[in-house]
Amino acid sequence: MNNKKFVLVIGSKPDSKLPNIAVEKVYSANGAAERAEKYFETYGRKNFTAVCGSLEFFKNEHVKKRVLRANPNLIFFRSGKVLEKNFSQFSNKLNFVSKSRNEQILFQAKYIKYGLLSIILAELTHEDGLINNIKHLRKIFKQNGMLGVNTGFFSILLANFENPDSHIVCSGIGIKTVGKSFHPSLGTSKRAVIDKKIYKYLNLDIKNKLMTTDEEMSEYCNIPLIKEVI
Repeated sequence: MNNKKFVLVIGSKPDSKLPNIAVEKVYSANGAAERAEKYFETYGRKNFTAVCGSLEFFKNEHVKKRVLRANPNLIFFRSGKVLEKNFSQFSNKLNFVSKSRNEQILFQAKYIKYGLLSIILAELTHEDGLINNIKHLRKIFKQNGMLGVNTGFFSILLANFENPDSHIVCSGIGIKTVGKSFHPSLGTSKRAVIDKKIYKYLNLDIKNKLMTTDEEMSEYCNIPLIKEVI
């Protein structure tokens, strides 16, 4: 590993471990931003992007408090445009960017075999039964776009885009199962079903960069397991 570069993507799967590896940049998903602080206690402060669902940040007090307290270099709102006047009531010091639902779904599609088709078919598994899933699709079109993958999975894609020459170390990212998050998140479990479907079509060049501290993710995704943890 001496000649490799690494970035760290942190999710909020319960009982997850942080890697005992020096990385160049850190990404977190929603309330998992507080886990980045624990990593920094060992390896020092790194360039840090907190990725958030727009609704999660503005409607979920648990998530908002953890993100702001972690003091990221950038907050990346991935699922809805955010106005400066709406964000400034919480912080005038932090930088942020925001993407609409359509922008972020087109970004996801670039890294998925069959693009938007694979994501649409995955969304059709969000609910039980065809009728309920058709209603689900109708609902998301009214909401101006699909979400696609969970924020943790999205953070992996963003990390790959911004660090094309780096390996991606995952901590607390649940592709196969999520379970009850210790950083309460809206709709996480159902969205995890979509993660599992879409991961099958994830580009191989990204899969080949992944490694994880989670045994289940290692086995399901067939990626290296990091045993040296903090």
